[in-house]
Order: sequence, then C-alpha cells, then structure tokens
Amino acid sequence: MGKAFAGAFLGKIVAALFVAVCVALGFGPDKWAAMMLGAEPGLLARALFLLLAALTLVTLLLPYRKSISFSRTVSLRDGAKILYRAMRGTDTGMLFHGPTSEPTDDDVLMWTATHILEKVPLEVKKPPFRDTWEPLDPSEQRQLVVCIGANGLRRFDHDEVLYPDVRMKRKDLRRLIRQYRAEAKPVAA
Repeated sequence: MGKAFAGAFLGKIVAALFVAVCVALGFGPDKWAAMMLGAEPGLLARALFLLLAALTLVTLLLPYRKSISFSRTVSLRDGAKILYRAMRGTDTGMLFHGPTSEPTDDDVLMWTATHILEKVPLEVKKPPFRDTWEPLDPSEQRQLVVCIGANGLRRFDHDEVLYPDVRMKRKDLRRLIRQYRAEAKPVAA
C-alpha cells in the first residue's frame, strides 16, 4: 500500500510539474492552474505553478545533495572513491584492486588512496593542535602509507595514525584523473 501511495503521489507531482511548465511557457489554458490551485487564472496562477515546479525540483534533487559540492577540497577517502569510479573498467582501475584476488571495498579504497598519495600534493591537520590545514611536505609524504580505511596516514614503521585528517585540492585530483585516463586502456569484461 505504501508503494502505491508513493507512486500516486509522485505521479501527481510529475503531472503538476508538466502542467506548470506548459502554463509557464504559455501552452494550455490558464484554467488548468485555476482548477488545480484554486487561484484566479492569470499571473497569480502562473506564479504559483512556477513555485510548485521549483519546489518539485528541490524535492527531487534533495537525495543528491551530498554529491553536489562546491568545495575546492576533498578528503582522501572521497578522492579515492572519485578516482576509482572514474577509472573503473580500465587496466588502471584494475590496479586499484591490489594483489588480493577478492578485495573488499576498503581494500580498493586503500589501494586507490595509495595512488593518490604517490601523485597528488596533500594537506593535513598537523599535531598537536590539529586546527589548521597545512600542506604536507613531499619528502615526508613519501614516507607515509594510507591507513584507517583510506582516511588517514601513518609512517611505514609505526602503527600509530599520524594524520587522521587528510585532504587534497579537487583540481589536483582532476589532473590525476586526466593523466590516468590518457594512459588507460579498457578491460574486456
């Protein structure tokens, strides 16, 4: 019953959006708007339909709000996800699976983040205060490995997480994706 109610509700929203677009563009009689909204035909009805269309658009895009970002930086883990999605189905993407035959999702993200660690300048919150982002020195970056599910960095010879907060600039990640795409070859399924 819940699916039927949701489908009927979604159908009414889509119909209202269609009618709103038709009325806003001047197609169809204004009486549609007056009948559906109980408003006087004319400018008020058109404005209400445009408001309804905008509300519908926001409602439909709301589930995707986390994937829409205007930030100039991205965390190491999210950057690994973006890089893996961009390279999936290529020989380079297969490298992200690592040496194991049945890698878990975290394994794939760790190997992908390792590629990022080798190629992209990173920013970290350095101890003891961890309140400001600072560029990670490239010579130090070469001595680190990815840990805690591609969220942090530690030294090769220590188990202690040195930098739990790691990020990179989106432009650097895009540059790496372009470089990998230029070298990648599709893999037959």
